[in-house]
Amino acid sequence: MSSTIHRMLAGSILGLWLVSGGATSTILARANVPQDTALPKSDATSTESILVRRDLSVTTPVVVTDIGPNGIVMQSGALVPWFDVLVAENWQKISGTESVPVPSAEILEYQQTFGQPWFLVRNRLARGETLDVERMLQELVDRGKERVPVPACVLAAQQLLARQMADRGDVAAAWVTWLIARKNDGANSAVGGPTDIEATWLAVYLDRYNQPADSLVHLPMSIPFPSSWSDAEQQQLLELSDRPAAALCLVAASLNAGNSPDKKSLQEVVQRSYAQANNTQRALLGSCLNTIDTIESWRANPEFLATDQVRFGYLEVERQWTSLSNPAIESVNPERSPAPVDVELERQKLVWQLRLEGLFLNAHSNPQVAEAGQLRLLLLEHWGFKTQARARTDK
Repeated sequence: MSSTIHRMLAGSILGLWLVSGGATSTILARANVPQDTALPKSDATSTESILVRRDLSVTTPVVVTDIGPNGIVMQSGALVPWFDVLVAENWQKISGTESVPVPSAEILEYQQTFGQPWFLVRNRLARGETLDVERMLQELVDRGKERVPVPACVLAAQQLLARQMADRGDVAAAWVTWLIARKNDGANSAVGGPTDIEATWLAVYLDRYNQPADSLVHLPMSIPFPSSWSDAEQQQLLELSDRPAAALCLVAASLNAGNSPDKKSLQEVVQRSYAQANNTQRALLGSCLNTIDTIESWRANPEFLATDQVRFGYLEVERQWTSLSNPAIESVNPERSPAPVDVELERQKLVWQLRLEGLFLNAHSNPQVAEAGQLRLLLLEHWGFKTQARARTDK
């Protein structure tokens, strides 16, 4: 490493610890920087390109093939997110067969708009702190939501924002936020964005966080399903319901409202999302239409709700769930071998059957009928699909 780079790195480290004296970095230094984002100084007179990352590793020369809100793609193919950039000087970008300088103002904008907030969020969550985390995540979402395609770092911020909302008890708003993130991700694919690269960037930004989603409609696994939705949230679901996930949530919210819409209205909600659904999602939606038929028959015969067939019908669903965990025994005759079963699809069918039935029955005024709904929701919780314990009282 040349003496100039040694000098630059020494200046950067000195600035990181002392935050005083020396030439101000043209990229990162800001007035009134929070204590947990103290920024280094560097030798701004050098013309050598350099990248110093948060672990103080140094890359030089710095030649990038792509630069944007998520971070940079190095000539080697390595991804460097903005939250990991400590010092940046004199970068070059490949343009055709030539290298052109990356404007310092462009780097500064990305670092201040996306890098510093993400560094703060990750630092504080790693320490178990939540001070201003939700606010910063919301600001990240607001800064990037008008970009097309929506950057992966913004999609990640929306998912983490949903988690923060759920942790403070605003579960329905958390699900709406998650659904908006999923719709934005789908919109990226529709405009022909670099979906593979964006998916990789999303993994980079969520690498510390457990944000699992089901593989069919991509709804959150770690956030309880809402026990109630406000009118405004149901309106948001309606606006998002051209996609399967939001359509399913809107049907569930409607059935739990006590005075839920009729069969035709619920069917229209489900069918509206068919155009955006793949074949597997359509199979799930079709199963939910069957459940809507069942619920409509219950409403047409109120006395049937108190029968054992309704009260304990979840036991048959539990049996089906258990059978899916046992591998099918192949027939000795290949011609009679059973068709392969999409286990995840069949499980999701059972999940949504219990969820829709449970929420509908739970909203009934008859305590015996409501108990039948609660038993279904308890079985879902046993499977790992929890419903919010109680309705919110702040709306």
